[in-house]
Amino acid sequence: QRNIVGDTKTAGSVCLLLQAGLPCALFARTADNNGPAFSISLELRGGTNAAMAPQIEYLTEVFLPVAWAGFGLPSGVAVDVERRGYFPKGGGLVKVTVPHMQSKKLKPISLLDRGQVLEEIKVRAFHAGSCPRWVAESMAEAAVKEFNTTDIGG
Repeated sequence: QRNIVGDTKTAGSVCLLLQAGLPCALFARTADNNGPAFSISLELRGGTNAAMAPQIEYLTEVFLPVAWAGFGLPSGVAVDVERRGYFPKGGGLVKVTVPHMQSKKLKPISLLDRGQVLEEIKVRAFHAGSCPRWVAESMAEAAVKEFNTTDIGG
């Protein structure tokens, strides 16, 4: 197993780091490409919920399930959010375990059918630093209220 650290030293997105690193980690081999394959352990530091980038929840709740089912991504790919990081300092810590891909390529995926509308929508709001907890609770309550008054099944 190889351990790799990616640190933005800012609130730069750990999800964007993973988007770039995941394909490389999946197919990692020795430098001469003749040695045995190995798994990769990524330690990503920076922003977990950064502007202009996928949120960590999108990665864990949407991207990974689609990648497991559609692309044939190994189920052993695991993402552990140990600490959240926000603008401006970052400070988030995400550990990712990536087993070696046994096949030599990912399966193609076709997303032409939107599928079933979810029966449940999870609302999450976070606070950090000097932002009081009630702000996050208020945001979550407002989102739930909006979902309850809007026809999203349409």
